[in-house]
Amino acid sequence: MRQVRRADEGAYSKLGLPTGASIALSPADLPADAPLMALVPLDASAPTRLEALAHLWRILLGQSSGPPPGDISPSRRERLAMALRAADGRQASATRREIAEVIFGPDAVPDGVAFDDHHLRSRTSRLIRDGLAMIAGGYRKLLKP
Repeated sequence: MRQVRRADEGAYSKLGLPTGASIALSPADLPADAPLMALVPLDASAPTRLEALAHLWRILLGQSSGPPPGDISPSRRERLAMALRAADGRQASATRREIAEVIFGPDAVPDGVAFDDHHLRSRTSRLIRDGLAMIAGGYRKLLKP
């Protein structure tokens, strides 16, 4: 499947199935039947770029493209969301206990001083630390392999 939309800067083509489509931009003056070419800078991001190019190649051949390049696993995605929620809680002046109760549920968090030695206190602290690091620019690491 290939859908094309023309713009001043070139032609945007939507390639592949709706569930795994990729967008390609080609120069405005390029004929529709011209062979495509990809330029890949050989820098620190080359492995990620080559993976994305292989993804596009499979789409052009009409094959299953598989998961998007650099896709984050569901468990990692869940942890990142929890880390951002924890950082939001910390920035709203919530205590570790309050943050843990929101993230893990009030029944999972022990009462009183039992929380001080509980594993959820340490886990909550790590989530806060990681969430604050992402907000400070660490989210860029998600874009690297």
